[in-house]
Formats: sequence, C-alpha cells, structure tokens
Amino acid sequence: MSLPVIYEEARTAGDCTQWLHHCKAECCKTTYIKGVSQRLRKGQLVRVELEPISADMKWYYELHGIRVDKNVISFRATEFEQKGDLLVLKKPCANLTSDYKCGEWHSGNRPEWCKVFTLDTAKGYRKSITPNCLYKYKIELEDQ
Repeated sequence: MSLPVIYEEARTAGDCTQWLHHCKAECCKTTYIKGVSQRLRKGQLVRVELEPISADMKWYYELHGIRVDKNVISFRATEFEQKGDLLVLKKPCANLTSDYKCGEWHSGNRPEWCKVFTLDTAKGYRKSITPNCLYKYKIELEDQ
C-alpha cells in the first residue's frame, strides 16, 4: 500500500525550512500555556501565575506578545483553544517574517525552545504538535 504523497514528502524533508509551504510556521504562531483552569472568553485579559520563569522563557513569551512580570504572564485572549488546563494561544512570534521564516534563524539569536525543537524533542510533546507539523508526519511514519 502506498502512502499519501505528503508522507513521502515528509520522509525526504530534512528540516522545517523545507516544510513551510505545508505548515506556514504554525509552531511560530502558537504558544502553549499549561495551568489555565478558568474558562476564557474572547478578548478577556488573562493573568496566569507560573513556576519561576527563566530569562529564556521570558524572552520567548515576550516575542509572542505576552507580558511577563516575575512569574506572572498576562495577555489578551483573542485567538485560542482550551484543552483542559492547556491553553493553545495563537500569537505569532515577532521574529516571524511574511514568508514564514524566522528572521533570526541563521543568527541563532532566538530562544532556546526554538533551537531545541527537533524530531526527537517533538516525540515528548505529541499532543502539542501543530496539525501540519513536519514532525507529526515523521513520527507517524516511525510508528507504522
């Protein structure tokens, strides 16, 4: 049985930059925040207290338009999904260019989370992988 074309393409894609025409950098437009138990309304101002936030995660949140004050983040919930206590916030990264590339990709001047998200690390975040992510397809190929 042959696989759909997208799986064949995923098998040969080396990294995310070769997959942007499919995913349109969904991961760079999405932030996952765990521990939001309240039901949110569109437009609501949200404050969430988290565990201590590293300087790197502070930078990551700020690139996504999320204010950080010590260990409290705040943002306006405009586009989001709630999955239990997991909030999937749709706010693009400030470094994302109009052609879906990271403006800092080659400089390396980006948060650690952006650098370490690979096929191996994605396996630990299966529920958080975006619908059109290259790693989603590669993991499904491995699982076959």
